[in-house]
Amino acid sequence: MTKARKPLIAALIFQSILAIGQWFNQGSLLGYWFLGETTLTYTANIAKTSVWPFEGLRILPYGTTPHPNVLAGWALVSLLILLRLRKVSSPARSPYSYLPLIFTTILVSLTQSRSAALVLFGFVIPFALLRSWRPRLLYFVLLLTTSYSRLLPCSGQ
Repeated sequence: MTKARKPLIAALIFQSILAIGQWFNQGSLLGYWFLGETTLTYTANIAKTSVWPFEGLRILPYGTTPHPNVLAGWALVSLLILLRLRKVSSPARSPYSYLPLIFTTILVSLTQSRSAALVLFGFVIPFALLRSWRPRLLYFVLLLTTSYSRLLPCSGQ
């Protein structure tokens, strides 16, 4: 069962590096010939968004998946499998055990998938990583206050 960890971590790291490269390059890195990477151009009908420090529309990263939401969902499911395999193999935490969480957080942030962000920040982090009720309560209070403050209208002054 623990034999699945290394390939899954390698795939997560590969997808993350590919997505980060696509984000900064604003296009495909290797083309379709390499593991089915989606052709990303501004003229194609692909997911784009506006991001604060950048002007204009930015192309969201696809990795080797058909849509950014699929990439975020795949990363999230991979993280859940890795968390379960970690509990089965060794409950002790090493500094490297947080790498899948870091890469998944990067992918969810870059793809801007709301459903994956809700699951990651609303369920996975508080219930899989925080052990006692006090850190969970503090986490939920911080999460609710920051999300509520984003919903309030600003004065624009």
